[in-house]
Amino acid sequence: MIATALLCVLAPVGALAQADWETIAQGHEIAVKREYYQIRGETAEALLREMQRKGPSGDTPDDRFYAITRSQSSFRYETLRRGSTCTLTSVGVRTDIVVLLPKWEGENGSDPLAKQWREFIRKLEQHENGHVSISRSGSEKMYLSLKGLPSASCGALKETARSTAKRLSDKVQEENEQYDQMTGHGRSQGAVWRVTTGGPRDPRSAG
Repeated sequence: MIATALLCVLAPVGALAQADWETIAQGHEIAVKREYYQIRGETAEALLREMQRKGPSGDTPDDRFYAITRSQSSFRYETLRRGSTCTLTSVGVRTDIVVLLPKWEGENGSDPLAKQWREFIRKLEQHENGHVSISRSGSEKMYLSLKGLPSASCGALKETARSTAKRLSDKVQEENEQYDQMTGHGRSQGAVWRVTTGGPRDPRSAG
């Protein structure tokens, strides 16, 4: 088995939620989990400070995001050997996707700030769901590509499977980065926490 990591950036792990498993085909499984980091506050400014302090980090400790999506895929296969030639008899691909989001403790559903928060979370999830879709698509391509590998010498088949998985893993990484560039890390989708009517003060939003 060779594991391939499709990561945007590393993020702190919150409380593990129940995974939503989906079997796409025999041997192809995808799990999507929601995890949360807890924040507290009674004003928009306080909530922003909490997210800036506790949210997932980017390339540097000072580079923070509201939320982030991480994905990791692994594959396995079995072969039938005839002489020096190996033929695939089965392929398995498993992809685990984790979405890390903020959770406001003490949210009051009737408070105006809570209404702003719910709209913010809705748009934040919309952005992260874009990352989920990219990872799901990459997982499907990996499964179909590996399943379609032709017979070859056993050494060549092993190397082709490894390089195929890496190429597709890198492609998912690239597509996730392009998606963030296109949306301004969710800003163009409205995933920005506003602390004044004049607009957002924080430079980035979602990963």
